[in-house]
Amino acid sequence: MGFGFRKSFKVAPGIKINTGKRGASISLGGKGLTTNISERGTRVTASIPKTGLSYTATSNTKTKAKVASRSRPEVRQQAEVKPAKRSILGTIFIWIGILTVGFLIIGAIAG
Repeated sequence: MGFGFRKSFKVAPGIKINTGKRGASISLGGKGLTTNISERGTRVTASIPKTGLSYTATSNTKTKAKVASRSRPEVRQQAEVKPAKRSILGTIFIWIGILTVGFLIIGAIAG
């Protein structure tokens, strides 16, 4: 086991900057729906507060490329040819997250 580091800074209502040992990210949203954007990809998490139930959709474009480049040459060629598949439900959650973030920003500016 090793040491870890993580710190969050609240920039505005619904907007946080997260820093850690492996890099930085931005979280947009709040309880119920959060979008996290980092160099490793985008993650949208929808949950029902106080129940422990949640669903997370990810779009890890950088991670998939790193895994493909470390693999054997014949596997790397297959990974480059295949387009990234994303579930319809995941795409819907990502768009809901983007729209929510837009409304949060507009609400912060207007109010």
